[in-house]
Amino acid sequence: MDNKTTRKKNLRSPFVIGTPVTFCSADKASAILAERRCLVILIRHGVTEWNKLMKLQGREDIPLSEEGIAQAWECAATLADALTGYSVKGVFSSPLSRAYDTAGCLCVKLGAPPPRVLRKLIERDYGSLAGLTPEKRRELYPNPSRYPTDIESMESAAIRLKQAVIDIGRLPGNGVAVAVTHGGVMNAMFSRITSGRSGTGRNITANCAFALVAVGAGDVIPLAYNLCSKTFGPYIRPVLGALSE
Repeated sequence: MDNKTTRKKNLRSPFVIGTPVTFCSADKASAILAERRCLVILIRHGVTEWNKLMKLQGREDIPLSEEGIAQAWECAATLADALTGYSVKGVFSSPLSRAYDTAGCLCVKLGAPPPRVLRKLIERDYGSLAGLTPEKRRELYPNPSRYPTDIESMESAAIRLKQAVIDIGRLPGNGVAVAVTHGGVMNAMFSRITSGRSGTGRNITANCAFALVAVGAGDVIPLAYNLCSKTFGPYIRPVLGALSE
């Protein structure tokens, strides 16, 4: 399957983990982090029933489905295995339950304190569009330029999440930081920090996929995006290994 076909498949179904994107080799990522930067791992929450129906969730507090809970535990096991022997600065979460419960699974596997809630990690506010399927959105608003005005802009969401990640990087303590957030806001931020190479309009963050950024000097540098349980460990272990040498 070529990249174009894969991208179209991902745009139709956000629950299919697409081709991972790496912006830096492990060696380059290690060099970037060695310049007194903090490694922040961003994780999208596990799947919900609304995800399966492709309803925009926004800030509606939709819980994880049974499948989403299983995803969260698998994600937690993958993360704990990859970070064995390395310190964790903290686990942070959006206030919405689907993110907080995913983060809770991570804390159990990591042996970390309960998640610390950060409001800036919350999902993009879709206002009147929340709860609508793509078909219903097209029926009510055939022209997207006439969407309701109560929707948080992609630019605003990107700036907000970027600031949240910078705030996490500035917190005292050493080690890797982990933050559980949401697909809409992650897509927005990655579109901004990669100049449109990833994120909104290009691909979709899969449920319980990993993204890595380096944070320092007031900036966020993308390292990798949309890594699944099979690709996360092979990427991050050499990065951490080089840092510890």
